Amino acid sequence: MPGDSGGIQDLGLKGGVTVFVPEPADYTAAMELYRARNYRDARKWFAAVKERFHPIEGLEDSISTLAAYHEMECLRKLGDLDGLAAALKKFSKGALSRDYQNDQLALYVLWDAVRTKDWNRLLALTAARAAERLPGDQRAQVAWCEGLALENLGRAEQALVSYQIAITADAGDSEKITSQAALRVLSIYRKDAEVRAALAGKESAGGERKLAQAQAVAALFELSLGNGAPLPKEFREFRVAAEKK
Repeated sequence: MPGDSGGIQDLGLKGGVTVFVPEPADYTAAMELYRARNYRDARKWFAAVKERFHPIEGLEDSISTLAAYHEMECLRKLGDLDGLAAALKKFSKGALSRDYQNDQLALYVLWDAVRTKDWNRLLALTAARAAERLPGDQRAQVAWCEGLALENLGRAEQALVSYQIAITADAGDSEKITSQAALRVLSIYRKDAEVRAALAGKESAGGERKLAQAQAVAALFELSLGNGAPLPKEFREFRVAAEKK
């Protein structure tokens, strides 16, 4: 996983002094939980490691700093944006050396706009980031936030494009985003008048095309995007309609 730490830490101190610090067992355990996507338990372990090694927090890439970073990532992945905002205020900025991690910190401004439901600000922020070359999971975050902004501003058709990008940008690391994006796509199609007509047997080119897209996303959710979760009841009509054909 990008930005992960393991083994021995090399801490560079002022004056050219280098200190090598073995990775603590509890940090290793927290990382194992994190990689297993058990973010709730991992967050607790990271929080404990952060506090235990707080005296060396100011050192670049210290165990405390890395634990604090991964704790924030757990909060983001769990959808606890209030917790993320509070943790970010206490985070020692400038204490990470990895570009990927610093780029992720920069994306937290988008998540704070989601937290405050400032959709116009969020749309402006995502527009500024959309053209950048980002790793797949960070691109998925930008697209997801853009989709949320567009949908809440009444631009559902455009939101569909952003959600589709979120689904395809990185289905491996951003499993929660891809799952949620798929459900937002299905929700938009379920409310679409042409799709409702197609489900009722009233054929039209636009309705059939949209229904086929909804059916494909529903099938993908069951196959992989849902990460083992069943397709919610309100969207099962898409699968029933597909089976009738």
